[in-house]
Amino acid sequence: MTVSMVQLLSIWIYLQPVLKVWRIPPTDNIMMSWRYYFTMIFPLAFGKFITSVSGHISLWRATVSYSHTGTTTSTTTWHL
Repeated sequence: MTVSMVQLLSIWIYLQPVLKVWRIPPTDNIMMSWRYYFTMIFPLAFGKFITSVSGHISLWRATVSYSHTGTTTSTTTWHL
């Protein structure tokens, strides 16, 4: 869960500089109602958090990754 929180925090921190580099104008004049916030924004943010946590848990629970199984290694043949 700590990894997920760091990921979400880094998205929040790095979003403003990226938007400035891409020259996307700020949206200060948009007024959102509380109903819109709780019916649209909050469920999307909660879903992003749950998917992030479940993705990190599934990676954490995997004891051996596919790259360590030996099936991905290839034999190198040298031709002189």
